[in-house]
Amino acid sequence: MEVLDKRQAVLIESVHRGFLYQHLYAVGCLFSASSANVTSIVVELDEDIEIVSDDRTYIQVKTRSGPIIPSDINGALERFNDLRAEHSTNKRVGQAFFVIVTNQPPSPKLAKLINGKKWPLDVKFLWPGSDQTHLHSAYPPAWGSINEA
Repeated sequence: MEVLDKRQAVLIESVHRGFLYQHLYAVGCLFSASSANVTSIVVELDEDIEIVSDDRTYIQVKTRSGPIIPSDINGALERFNDLRAEHSTNKRVGQAFFVIVTNQPPSPKLAKLINGKKWPLDVKFLWPGSDQTHLHSAYPPAWGSINEA
């Protein structure tokens, strides 16, 4: 379904793009949760979105106007390390998984890191058109724009 006033949608997206995309992604998670054994979805606690089931998935949502570069996600990866440590010492229940959802593909340099041997196995990177068949059914696809969402 198309928006009635595309100029209004462009204005809203330019002002609120990151938060709106993030919250639409959270709504997508809510819609998907009923078929995915999810007990709760938390927004804006330790990460942008957290999906709670037997395990806990921390989702960082990023929107950019061009390909995602390593510095765009370095902070998220550092927080993931801290959260992973909390789970490994049983300060937090269940196994931790991490997902970075973006509206843009990774840059060549970031793609090389993602496909390299040093990329953590418990961190997935989703962008429009990326392979998501290996993921839990609670994740909606990454969208390229607010209108796609």
